[in-house]
Amino acid sequence: MRRFRPVSPALVVAALAAAAAPPVRAQAPAQKLDPLLRPLLDAAVVARIDRTSRIEALRAVLQRPLPEAVVLRRDPGGAETFVDVFVSLDQRSPAAIEALGGRVLVHAGSLFGARVPLSAVRALLGDSRVQYIQAARRLKPNNDLAMQDIRASLVRTVSNGEFTGATGNGVIIGTFDTGIDWSHSDFKHPDGTTRLLYIWDLTTAGTPPGSVGGQAFTTGNECSAAVINAGSCSERDIGAHGSHVAGIAAGDGSAGGSSNQYAGVAPNADIIAVKGGNAGFSSLDAVTGVEYIFKRAELLGRPAVVNLSLGRLLSPHDGTDADEQAIDSLSGPGHIVVIAAGNDGSNPTATTGNSPPFLVHATRTLAVVGDTAQLAVSVPAYSPDAGAFNDYMLFNLWYDGRDSVTVTVRRPDLTTFARRTGDLVDSSDASQGRIFIDNAAGGPAAQNGDRQGEIEMYDGNAAQAPASGTWVITLRLDHLGGTGRFDIWEWATSSTLGGAQISGGGDNAYVVNSPGNAARAITVAAHVNRVNWASQAGNFQFTVREQVGDLATFSSSGPTRPVRNVLPSRQKPELSAPGKGVFSVYSSASSPAAPSALIATDGVHVLFSGTSMSTPMVTGAVALLLERRPDLTPEQARTILTTTARQDPFTGTSYATGFPGGRPNPSWGYGKLDVQAALAQAPPALTAAPGANSPTGLRLRIGANAALQFAVAASTAEGDRLDSITVAGTSNHALGDIVTQLDLYADPTGAGTIPSGAPLVSLPTPFANGTTARFVGLGTNLAPGGQITYLLAVRLNDHLRQADTLGLRVNAVLGTGTPSARPAVAYIPVPVASRLGRADLLQGGELFLVSENPVRSGRVIFSYDSTPRSMALYNFAGLRVRDFTGLPANGFTWDVRGESPGLPNGMYILVVQTGSQMLRQRLMILSPSR
Repeated sequence: MRRFRPVSPALVVAALAAAAAPPVRAQAPAQKLDPLLRPLLDAAVVARIDRTSRIEALRAVLQRPLPEAVVLRRDPGGAETFVDVFVSLDQRSPAAIEALGGRVLVHAGSLFGARVPLSAVRALLGDSRVQYIQAARRLKPNNDLAMQDIRASLVRTVSNGEFTGATGNGVIIGTFDTGIDWSHSDFKHPDGTTRLLYIWDLTTAGTPPGSVGGQAFTTGNECSAAVINAGSCSERDIGAHGSHVAGIAAGDGSAGGSSNQYAGVAPNADIIAVKGGNAGFSSLDAVTGVEYIFKRAELLGRPAVVNLSLGRLLSPHDGTDADEQAIDSLSGPGHIVVIAAGNDGSNPTATTGNSPPFLVHATRTLAVVGDTAQLAVSVPAYSPDAGAFNDYMLFNLWYDGRDSVTVTVRRPDLTTFARRTGDLVDSSDASQGRIFIDNAAGGPAAQNGDRQGEIEMYDGNAAQAPASGTWVITLRLDHLGGTGRFDIWEWATSSTLGGAQISGGGDNAYVVNSPGNAARAITVAAHVNRVNWASQAGNFQFTVREQVGDLATFSSSGPTRPVRNVLPSRQKPELSAPGKGVFSVYSSASSPAAPSALIATDGVHVLFSGTSMSTPMVTGAVALLLERRPDLTPEQARTILTTTARQDPFTGTSYATGFPGGRPNPSWGYGKLDVQAALAQAPPALTAAPGANSPTGLRLRIGANAALQFAVAASTAEGDRLDSITVAGTSNHALGDIVTQLDLYADPTGAGTIPSGAPLVSLPTPFANGTTARFVGLGTNLAPGGQITYLLAVRLNDHLRQADTLGLRVNAVLGTGTPSARPAVAYIPVPVASRLGRADLLQGGELFLVSENPVRSGRVIFSYDSTPRSMALYNFAGLRVRDFTGLPANGFTWDVRGESPGLPNGMYILVVQTGSQMLRQRLMILSPSR
C-alpha cells in the first residue's frame, strides 16, 4: 500500500520552517515550544512569511517541506498571518493569548486552542504563565452486511421505513469531517424534514454560531434545522467522506428505494455536522468542533457522541499531544469521542494480491553507551517533481528525556550528516539530497518529558532530489540515564516518494494515528466486510483479497508508546468493526465523482474502505448505549464494548511485531463489535421508580407532575457537602418556557413517589436563567462513600404542544466546588413510539387539540399529529376572519393579541381540514389584553 500525504492546495496550507542556513540556536525557554514552531522565533522568518502574497507559496519560501505539520491562515484580504496552536496555561484565563492579538477558539482543561499572529509567538513563549505551546497538526480523513456483522440488525426492526427498538432516539451523533449531504434522504425524517440539528461549516464565511453554552464560536457559517429544511444551507460535501461516515453512524437507508438496506447503526439519532475541510483538517478545528457539538448537546439537555474518522502519524503516540489532552478534558458523562485507529498498518492478511510489508515505524532499546541501531530506508526508482521542496521523506523521533543520542543519516553515496542531542538545528546539502536534523535542540518536551527529533531528506533545490537506493539512519547512545528506548516514524512522504519505507529494522506496531491515542477516546480497528459487490458498472471484487472477517491489511496496530515510568503502554485500539467494503451515503456534491464501479445499483450509496468506515459503526453503537443511559462515561462505554466484543478464529491473531496474540492484542483490541451483546450488558435506564406520580406509564400532560429520581454521591474519601443542584433545559424549549415550577424532594426509601408534604425547595418560574434552574444553599453533608436520593418534580405549563420533547440534565455541585463523581443525567421518559421525552397531548383518536378554550391569556396553542391541509377562523355571521397558512409540523402558537385589527370578544368557529376529515370547533375569545 502506497502511503503519501501530498501538499494540500487549499488556503490552509501546512508548511512552515526556517531557511536551511545559518543554524539557529534555540532560545532559553525553547523546551516549552514545539520544535516545528521554533523558526517563528526568528523575526526575519516571520517577515518573509508576511511578505509572501499567497500562503500557498510558503513551502518554497521557507525551504523545508513540512506538508502536514503546521497550519497557517490569513483572513480574507488580510496581510497578517496566524498560526493554529494549543497553549497550556497555568491559569483558567486566556488573557495571555488575547493580549497579543490571539483568538481563542476552544478551552479544554489547561489547554487553550487559538490562532496567534506569527509575530506574537516569541512574546507568548516568554510569558511566565505559559507552560508550553504546540502547533496544531494537519489531519487527514483516514451497510447491509455490516449491520449483520456487528449484530445491530438484531436489536431493531423496521416497518414501512420506521425503526423501532434500539435506534439512538434522543441521542446526538456529531461528526467533524468533510461535511454532510444534508439533502440526502438517509438524513431525513419520514415526513421529509431534516434530522440534522445544525451544520457548522468552517470553510466559508457567513453567520457563525456565536455564543453556545458560554463559549464563543466566531468563525464559519452555521445552518440551523430551519435553514436546512428551507433548502438554504450553503454547505456542500465535496469530499464525500463526511456523508459516508455520517451515514454509517446514523443514516436510515431510506434513499434509493433499497428498503433501508444501507441503514446505519443509529437511524433515529439526531445529527450535528461540522465541516472542517474538503480533504485535510487542522487539529485545532477538530477539537473546536468537538466542543461545539458537546455545547450544543448540553443546551438541548441531551447526550452526544462525536465521530473523528481522521488522524496523523506525526505524534509521540503516547496520548500527550495537545489535541488528545483536549479531547480527554472535553469527554465525560454523556460526552464520548470515538476515533479511527488509522490506515498505516501492514498486515499480511491478504490471500491474493498481497504486497510486501510496508513499514513506517521502528523501535530499539540501546543498553550500553556506544551501542548503535541502524534503520535502512529503501527509495525505489522514481521521477522527481520539477522544482524544489516537493520530493521528501519526513521522520519523527522520540526517546527517553534522560538519554542522549547521536543521529546520523547516510545517503546512498555514503555521504553522511549527524547531530547530537541538543546540537544546533542544521542541514546538509549534497547532490543526492538535503538532510535536515533537529535532535531535541530545545531540550525535553514539556508535554511528556521525552526528547523529540525531526529528520528530513528532501530536494533543497531542483538538482538535489533524494537519490534512489538505500538510506541509513543510525542512532548511537551517548549517555544512558533512562531506558535507552527510541521510536521513529516515517510520518510523511511526497507522492513521488510514496514507495519509500523502512526496509531494515522496521515493525508493524505503535502506528495508531493521533488523536486516537487519547486516553478517554474509544479507538477502532477495521476488519473486512465484503470482498465482492454489485455496482452500477457491474460486479466487482478487490484486487487485494482478504478473507471476510479477517483484519484489513491497512488497519493500524497499537499499543501506545510508553513514557519512561510515567505513562505505561496502553491498549489501542480497543476493538474492531467492519471497515473494508462498506456501502453508505454517496454525497451528491462529490467532486470528482466516484467511479461507477463503487456506486451501488441504487445510485445514492457508495462503497468506501478504511478505519474511517469502521469508526462510525462504534459511534452508532455508543449512541445506542447513550439512548439507554444518557449519563454513561467514556470509561463505562469502553468497558461495555470491550467485555462484550465478539471473539472468532481471526481475533486472537496479533499482527503487531513482537506482540503475542490472545485477548486483547494490539491489532484487534478485545475483538469485534457486538451491538446486541453490548446492549444486553448496558446498565438499566435512568428513570424514576414506579409510583403514583412516576412518569413510568404516565403521559406528559399540561399541568401534570412528572418526577425524575437521581442520586448524589460523595466524591472524596473524606465525604462532601452538597452546595447546589443545577437543572438544565429541554431539547426544543428553554426550561423556563414550558416549566411552571420545580420542586425538590428527598426520596430516602427510593420509592420514586412524590410525597404529600412540602418539598425541600421549590422554584417557581421565572428562573433567573431561562435555560437553567439552580437549587442553592442546600448545605447537606455526604458521608464518605454515601449518597442521597432525590426526586425532582416538574410541573408543565400550557406552553407545551404536541411532540414537544422534554429532557433534564441534573448536576450536583459539592462543597469543594467540583461536580459530583456521579452526576445524574437523565430524561423524563414518555412511552410514545419510543420517542424520548415526547409530549403526546392527543388521546383516544384525537386529531386536533386547543390548549385553552375560552382563550383568556391572549394566546392559544394548536396541536396536531398530521399537518392540516387548511385551517381558518370564522365568526358567527359566516365571515372568515383569519386564515392560518404555512402550518408547521405538530402545532404552533397563535398570539391573538397580535391580530390587526384586533378580534372582538365572542364566539368563533375554527374549521380544520385534516386528511379526509373536516373538523369544526367553537372557540371563545375573552378580552385578550393588548
